Formats: sequence, C-alpha cells, structure tokens
Amino acid sequence: MDDYLKDFVQESEDHITELNNALLDLESDPNDEAAMDSIFRTAHTIKGNCGAMGFTAAADLSHAIEDLLDEMRAGRVGVTPETMDEVFEGVDTLELMVEEVREHEEPQTDPREVIDTIRGVIEDAPGPDVRIEEPSETEIETTLQAVEGPAQPEQSVYHVRLAVTEDDDAYHLL
Repeated sequence: MDDYLKDFVQESEDHITELNNALLDLESDPNDEAAMDSIFRTAHTIKGNCGAMGFTAAADLSHAIEDLLDEMRAGRVGVTPETMDEVFEGVDTLELMVEEVREHEEPQTDPREVIDTIRGVIEDAPGPDVRIEEPSETEIETTLQAVEGPAQPEQSVYHVRLAVTEDDDAYHLL
C-alpha cells in the first residue's frame, strides 16, 4: 500500500472515531450545538478525503450523511433514535469501506442501499411547522408608522396588504 493510501486510512479511521464520539454526544443531548458542529465538520472532511482519493461510492455515502446532518442541524429532521440509527448505519458502512481500502486498496462495498435509506429519511421529513399569523391592526399601524419616507422626494412608499391562506400545505397569495 502506498503512503497516500496509508495516510488516507489512518486519517479516515481517526475521523470516524471522532465522528462516532460526537454522534454519541448528540444522541445523549440532541441540543448539543458543539457536537453537531463537530459532526458536520468531520463528515465534510471525510467526504472531501474520499473524493480526493477517487473513492466515489464512499464520497457519495459521505455526502448523503452530510446532507442528513445538515437537515438535522437546520431543524428540518429531528435528532431521534431512528434518525441516529440511520446516521450510525452510514458511518458503520464508511468504516467498513475504509477497512476495505486497507485490505484491498479500494472499497468493495456498494453503499447504494444505505444512501437510498438516508436520502429517504430526508425526503420523508415533515419539514418545519410554518404558521403565518395575521397581525393585529395595532401591529400593522405600528409597523407602518415605523416606515421612514423615501430618500428621494420623487419616490413613494406604498402599503400593500396581501391575504395569505393555507391550502394543501402550501401558501398561496389571493
């Protein structure tokens, strides 16, 4: 095995250990922002290293994991035991692929099923619960009074009111 592969394997093993430890921290405290930031940085590094070495399948798996973590960090996917199981499954598969690089100088495992499962978690996420509340007349008047006049005398300020309703989980302007 050449030095690049040895370095890749060693660094990947270190990053995977770091990733697993931070994932355990996040699992025990889903609000741990430091753990989430560490997880995201480490996953991003693993993805880049896999891509740089030409291990496309491993990079694709890393990318899927990173996307799921990004959705979790943004609050669009919950940090639940089920979601964490999928993340751990992805990391375990990456770990296996790195071990295969050590033994065969390239990954042997096809991660497509794991990638599809992770992408499915993202697609099935309900997304944020967005509610638009109609402002009171007082709130509207307060907001309008706070609007300064135009900088140029030839410009005008217009007050436009839109009625917004919820229809099939999408908001439409009437």
